[in-house]
Amino acid sequence: MYSGHHASERHLAEVAKILGRDSFHEAADEHDAVVHARNATVLLGHRYLEQVLPHAEVLQWVQLSSSGYDHLPWKSLRDRNVTLTRTTLASVVIAQHAVMLGFALSRRLNDIIYLQSQRRWGIELIESPPAPVRRALVLGFGSIGQQIARVLRAAEIEVTAVKRSPLQVPHLQSITVITEDSWRERVHEFDQIYLALPNAEDTLNMFDAKCVAVLKRSAVVVNVGRAETMDLGAIMDRLRRGELAGAALDSPPQRQPLPPESGLWQVPNLIISPYVAARYTDRWVDIERFFEQQLRRWKSGVALEHEIRW
Repeated sequence: MYSGHHASERHLAEVAKILGRDSFHEAADEHDAVVHARNATVLLGHRYLEQVLPHAEVLQWVQLSSSGYDHLPWKSLRDRNVTLTRTTLASVVIAQHAVMLGFALSRRLNDIIYLQSQRRWGIELIESPPAPVRRALVLGFGSIGQQIARVLRAAEIEVTAVKRSPLQVPHLQSITVITEDSWRERVHEFDQIYLALPNAEDTLNMFDAKCVAVLKRSAVVVNVGRAETMDLGAIMDRLRRGELAGAALDSPPQRQPLPPESGLWQVPNLIISPYVAARYTDRWVDIERFFEQQLRRWKSGVALEHEIRW
């Protein structure tokens, strides 16, 4: 049940080789998905997941084509003890996109582009040059947060990362990882703050108004996670007052496109990235190959990758 994608002939042939030609079906539409879900033990993709779930009585495993799952009926899957696995293939691209946004704002690229459009040389920027980026905070240290940290370290930025769970903390060279709330006392130290958090009960408004209030004026905030994890209003207020260098938002609230009348369009030094951080050419080629790898694991009884732990 792939979202906006028809499986390639190569992919279908490979799945047939793994499972047998009569052991799978590609859903043509919602009705087709519901009909075939009745006997399905595995669902690849989540396009019609909410619709088919009440009918999928023998379901054992759902493989998502996305990293996030907060918008899906995951509680029903958990209650039915269905295995849920996600895809982290876009983590590197998302990290590159995030750091690109961060440095564009820190180096006032938006001002440079505006001055160019006015055919002005931009001596104003030379008279008040931006501060160098020396320290960054990464909130969320899953696959995306780890890649953001790696890109920043390659740019010789001192990185502090926050991971909510103390279990299985990855040890990346020269990166400080914090698993408690002590990071809140240090928010004022950082030049850039990156949010790569899922939308969950313990992350809702995690970067709250108190955190926003103590940010240095030259700081930049980039959110490539869910918008609900930060106090968007507090950040917008500081931007409007000229008390923050910039902010970037990739995922809008409720994951819905911003309407033309939204006040966010007019906020100074705000880059609205229209939910594109995870997109790249040939992404579905990578997803198909990953799904095939997962099917081989499942068929062989080997542990699946990127399983959500309930």
